[in-house]
Amino acid sequence: MTAIRSFGGLSTQIFLWFWFMLLVLLAAVVILPTLDPRNIIPLPEHEVTRMNNNLRALQAGADPNQDFDLMQAIGAAGLLPVDNVYLRDAKGQMQSTTRLSKFVIRFMLDSDNPAKPMLGSEHQRAIAGPFLMQHHGQPYHVYFGLNVENSYLFLFIQILDHPIQILGIAMLVSTPLCLLLAWRLTRPILQLQQSVSQLAQGKLETKVPNLGRRDEIGQLADHVSYMVDTLKNMIQKQKQLLSDISHELRSPLTRIQLAQALIRRKQGDSSELARIEAEIGRLDKLIGDLLDLSRVQQHVEAPVLLPLADLLEPILDDASFEAHQNGKQLRLPPLPTESLKMWPELLARALENPLRNALKYAREYIKVDWYREGREWVMTIRDDGPGVPVEQQAQLFLPFFRVDDARNAKTGGTGLGLAIAAEAIARHGGSIRASSNQPNGLVITIRLPLA
Repeated sequence: MTAIRSFGGLSTQIFLWFWFMLLVLLAAVVILPTLDPRNIIPLPEHEVTRMNNNLRALQAGADPNQDFDLMQAIGAAGLLPVDNVYLRDAKGQMQSTTRLSKFVIRFMLDSDNPAKPMLGSEHQRAIAGPFLMQHHGQPYHVYFGLNVENSYLFLFIQILDHPIQILGIAMLVSTPLCLLLAWRLTRPILQLQQSVSQLAQGKLETKVPNLGRRDEIGQLADHVSYMVDTLKNMIQKQKQLLSDISHELRSPLTRIQLAQALIRRKQGDSSELARIEAEIGRLDKLIGDLLDLSRVQQHVEAPVLLPLADLLEPILDDASFEAHQNGKQLRLPPLPTESLKMWPELLARALENPLRNALKYAREYIKVDWYREGREWVMTIRDDGPGVPVEQQAQLFLPFFRVDDARNAKTGGTGLGLAIAAEAIARHGGSIRASSNQPNGLVITIRLPLA
C-alpha cells in the first residue's frame, strides 16, 4: 500500500510530468527536421514516368548532329509541363532556362545518381532529377524545376529556419500542459482550503470534500476529515460530561443547604454559617450557569419567528430598574421593529447577560444601540467601566475566563455568562465580539441574521 501511494504521490506525478514534457520537446526537436520539405526524398514512380516523358520530348527536339542546345530543344519540343530545365554535361558545364540558385546547385551536388532520381523542395519551388540523357555521344544529367503551390511548406520552412520560432511553438504547446498540471494540483488544495477556513472559524459542521485522490493531497483531506470527526466527538463528550457533573452536583448541594439550615435552627446565626451560606450560594449559581450552558449547547427545538421588541421589552425594563437603583444611567433607543427566527429563552439570555455585565462594571452610564446593516440586525452595548485589555477581549467568551479574579469575586461572577451568550448567539447563526470603548470601557457587538 505504501509503494502504491508513493508511486501515485505528488513528487512522482511532478517528476513524471516533467519527463513527459521533456520527451515531448525532444520528440519535437527530433521529428521536426525530418519533416523539412527541403529534405531530399526519392521521386515517386509516377513522377519518374512523367519526367521521362519530358526528357524524351527534349531529346526529340534536339539536333542529333551537334552538341545539345537546351533552348533549341525546348523551342522544338514546345510547351513542357515544368517550370525550368537544368542541364549538366560530363565536364560540368551547365545550361538552364533560368538563373541557377543556391538551392538548385546544392540539390545537384546532393543528388547526382540518375539511377535514383530524387525530389527536393524549398518554399514554393521543387526540383527533380537527375535523369540521364545520351545525345551526340555525350551523357547529360537533366533536372526539372517544378512549382509547388503549398502555403504549408512555406510556413514550415520559415519555422525551421528560425530557432526562436521553434522555441515559441514549444512554449505554446507546453504552456497548456503546464497549466493543466497546475490546475490539477491547486484545484483540490483550494477546495480543502475553503473547508479548513470554515473549520478555523469554529464551524465544525463544515463537510471536508472527498477529493477522490490517492496522493498526499487526498491523504491530507482524509486526515483533516478524521480530525474534525475526532474534535466533534471530544467536544460532544466534554459537553455531556459538563452536563452530567452539573446534574450530579445538584443533589449533594441540596443536602448541604438542608444541613446548613438545620445547624442554623439548632445553634442560631453565626459568622461561620453566613460564610458557608454565601459559598453555597456561589456554588448554586455556578451549577445553575453550567446547566444553562449545557442546555444552550444541546438545544434541539425548532426556532420561531418573533418580533425583537417582544423579546427586548421585559429585559430592558428590568435593566432600567436595576440601573436606577444603582444610580447609573441607561440610554436606550426606541424598540426595534424587526423580527427574527429565534429560540426566545436562549436569545433572551444571550442579550441579557452582556447587558447585566455592563450594569455591573459601568461607572456612570450604559448606552445601548441597535440598527439594521444589510441582512443583519446589530446590537451594541457600551459602558464606561474599567474595560478589558485588548489582548484578552477575544477570550471573554470562553467558559470560566476571568479578567480579574478579585473583580469577579466582588461582583459574584462565575465566568460563564458571556460563554452562554456566545453559544446562544452562535446557535442563532450570529456573532458576538468585544472591543474597547473610548475613552474607557467596553463595547459588546452582537450580530444576528434577519428572517
